[in-house]
Amino acid sequence: MKTKLWKYGIPLIALALALAAIVVHAQSNIHTGTATWTPSVDDSTAACTAPSVCSQSIYRAPTSCAAVPLNLVKYASVASNATTYVDVAPLFGNSCYAVSFVINGVESLDSNTSGGSLSPAPPTNLTVTVK
Repeated sequence: MKTKLWKYGIPLIALALALAAIVVHAQSNIHTGTATWTPSVDDSTAACTAPSVCSQSIYRAPTSCAAVPLNLVKYASVASNATTYVDVAPLFGNSCYAVSFVINGVESLDSNTSGGSLSPAPPTNLTVTVK
């Protein structure tokens, strides 16, 4: 009996746990936040040719963009020619974003800020039985 449990039971339990993790991960990514912008005027093919190194930094704060202080924190880096960033893990509630341009380690000031608010989805399929 011990051999059958080890041979069949343990791998099946491991498979079930792996599938459950995939389902939880898939459900957690149902929301996204997409930021779009116009690149820096200094972001050009000529300026960003080797040996120059160019990129853009995405900043995010878990508050409204009107908050003082704003406390933006670097959240991601993207290619210097990117004009869109998709946040696959947006925060519930208010979020504020900004972008900066980096060339050879020198970072620009932040762009203007823009943000939004994400509310959780309500429960569904409520039923009531009265006897």
